[in-house]
Amino acid sequence: MSDQMRVFQKKIKTMNSLKSIIKTMKILSAINIDSYEKSVKALQHYYQSVKLGLIACLFQSPQILQAVESKKTVIRRTGIVIFGSDQGMVGQFNDEIAEYAHKELASITAEKIIWPVGERVFSRLVDYPNLKVKNPLTVPNSLGTISTLISQLLDDVEHERTLAEVDQLLIFYNRPKSEAKFEPTCLSLLPIDKKWMNSFMVKKWPTNMNPEVIDGLEVTFSTLIRQHLFTSIIKACAESLASENACRLASMQVAEKHIDEQLEKQYLKYNQERQNRIDEELFDVVSGFETIMAKDQSKNWV
Repeated sequence: MSDQMRVFQKKIKTMNSLKSIIKTMKILSAINIDSYEKSVKALQHYYQSVKLGLIACLFQSPQILQAVESKKTVIRRTGIVIFGSDQGMVGQFNDEIAEYAHKELASITAEKIIWPVGERVFSRLVDYPNLKVKNPLTVPNSLGTISTLISQLLDDVEHERTLAEVDQLLIFYNRPKSEAKFEPTCLSLLPIDKKWMNSFMVKKWPTNMNPEVIDGLEVTFSTLIRQHLFTSIIKACAESLASENACRLASMQVAEKHIDEQLEKQYLKYNQERQNRIDEELFDVVSGFETIMAKDQSKNWV
């Protein structure tokens, strides 16, 4: 076997190994997408329970809504959570959400405090001036670690609200649309939307029995509001992860197609080189045979 054929064989082996890795990554991305989409649907059911709890609180004591409406709306500091990725192979996933957030935040004159989720989106955000970007938080790598991240995030936001009087909380993330497509989205969680709260006043209780809140109305209402924030951020995180994995799946499909094309070229070169070697060997055999025949004929003449 020639050195050139060994080179081709080595390249083909390497490409097949890469293709196997890509195939595994595609399967993992597809599994993750399905898991995150199911978690979003499950959250919607849980969120309905939170809404029912808020309706019960407002049904029993409409004065709670008046207390919310009486709060001042002057925004002094804005807290921002931006979901990105820690890993690559996601195309423009981090660039688009960072650029979108920067444009949206340009109109906010209040001081901005940003919690980036993901090393790669953090690296994009620090390039923008006039943004106070905290150290990046680690992107969850499974459903089980999402709640841990959100709990930590809410604790940090609450701590910052106490120290720096953060009056507004915005969530930026990529929401899946179809296949590998996504759209940057902004979700406003604080201050509590008054129209959103008023909408509960006109909703009917699903049963004929009037609801009753026990164990303290204000404590229950405050807990439900925190659950509203908690659920909304988890949903944003899950949708961001679903978008990230969809982008990675699309990138893997492009990479797999490119490897298939390169493999086809390498196999063609290998077979061509192999054929050339066979032709050379046949030529050597024929030449040797002709030489022997020529010698035999010369002996016969003598």
